[in-house]
Amino acid sequence: MLDLYTDYLIASFAPTTATGLSRLLDGAVSHDQVIRFLFDRLKTSADLWQLVQPLRRNPTPMKTSKLLGTSMRRKIAPSKVSTFSPLSIKWARSACPVAFDLVTKTETYFDAKKQITKRRSQQSKNALYRQLLQICVHHQVKFRYVLNDSWYASADNMKFVHRNLKKDFIFASKENRKVA
Repeated sequence: MLDLYTDYLIASFAPTTATGLSRLLDGAVSHDQVIRFLFDRLKTSADLWQLVQPLRRNPTPMKTSKLLGTSMRRKIAPSKVSTFSPLSIKWARSACPVAFDLVTKTETYFDAKKQITKRRSQQSKNALYRQLLQICVHHQVKFRYVLNDSWYASADNMKFVHRNLKKDFIFASKENRKVA
């Protein structure tokens, strides 16, 4: 089920659902089977690491990479309780994910400017990003650069990557930013 579901997520260009996967497979796998697999227990980055660790140690399929990249999709599974956004770290040579976490937006607050109630996470996306990079270093994933989009292009993140991790970085920059 894991291989099937991850292939579905990788190949999809639109929002993904258990019903959509079932429909794609002409009902060979029911949407209930997918839901039970996903909610059997909350999957963590440690679960992912158990799957990819043997690949990291085997030099044939995965060689040392120069890049470690991050990505984030926003609002993939809205619910009444919270909104989840996955943050993942991939090893570029193989495009193999090596760490992830879900940004869980459980706090509600009122945005006075827009006059609406919004949700936010207790932990910032940047704090979570730095935590996942530390996990990669702890697991001895070999990389030289960290590649990001502009979502994580903050001075604090750049300092963390360069000073704390002793790595180089490639970050996209928004046009309204000043670079020294």
